[in-house]
Amino acid sequence: MRNALIALAVLLLVFGGYKVVSGIRGIRNKNPFNLVITGETWRGKLMQNTDGHFEQFDTMVNGVRAGFIDVIGDMKLRGLTSIRKLINTYAPESENDTKAYIASVSAQTGIHPDAVVKSRDDFFRIGQAIVRHENGAIDGGLVAGSTDFKMGFESAWQRFINT
Repeated sequence: MRNALIALAVLLLVFGGYKVVSGIRGIRNKNPFNLVITGETWRGKLMQNTDGHFEQFDTMVNGVRAGFIDVIGDMKLRGLTSIRKLINTYAPESENDTKAYIASVSAQTGIHPDAVVKSRDDFFRIGQAIVRHENGAIDGGLVAGSTDFKMGFESAWQRFINT
């Protein structure tokens, strides 16, 4: 049964189906980082939000882009330079098991929770780990390995090249 579900998920990814058929909230909202609704005017943000708590986007690329702008901005511009500092702010104890979240992102990336993150590849891997944690290993893993994910990252990264 598990193999059948994985095969179905792969088929859906190949045909872009994860964008519309997933029951996972972050995928359905095209917001795999699960950014909460704010006054931020993200590219592709849906103004007629039907979720009520999390942002919704027109495309997965724009949702991924917004997530990476948020994460990279926090790490490079707000001084949240390690996984521990980022996740303590990004996923507070009042809403998450923050210690487990930090351990998950650290284990998935191979980056020590207190190491200072600087490299492009490390930011990318941290984003992948966050999306897997937020959306589950199968759905989150499919998104984190997709072309949309890479395109969203590249678009976001352009904002931070000289910072």
